[in-house]
Amino acid sequence: MMNVLWLRRVGQSVLVLWAAFTLSFLLLQVLPGDAVLIKFQNPDLGLSPDQIAEMRLAYGADNPLWQQYFHTLLAMLHGDFGYSVQAGVSVSDLLISNLPATLQLAVLGFALATLLAFALAALSRLPHCVCCVRCCNPFLRCLSRCRPFGSASR
Repeated sequence: MMNVLWLRRVGQSVLVLWAAFTLSFLLLQVLPGDAVLIKFQNPDLGLSPDQIAEMRLAYGADNPLWQQYFHTLLAMLHGDFGYSVQAGVSVSDLLISNLPATLQLAVLGFALATLLAFALAALSRLPHCVCCVRCCNPFLRCLSRCRPFGSASR
């Protein structure tokens, strides 16, 4: 029974990731122009139309939409996130360079949330403190009625 539940959760996760990938890909395609044109069509750069066409060809911006989609999907599945047109470096390198700061922020947020949870739990156990009850009761009552995201209603 546990394996079935686990497989169902993994299947749902894969479906959500695929849907998010597809939706973001389509939304980026609907935008006017493309990343190559937006970045390199600036007259201050002094690039000729032939050079811009070469860059579009190198980035695959001239390929049909279905070909771009499957190429991008297969590259993502292999861990190749491409190159950032804006930064001019590999997206994987950007992710790796920003990972320590992201993890530091996540750990700090988790620690603060845990500290707040323990403080609120301790305050909720002090009914004799009139000030605490008067100030915290409406807040605690509101929190107790909040449902986690994705949970079914009663």
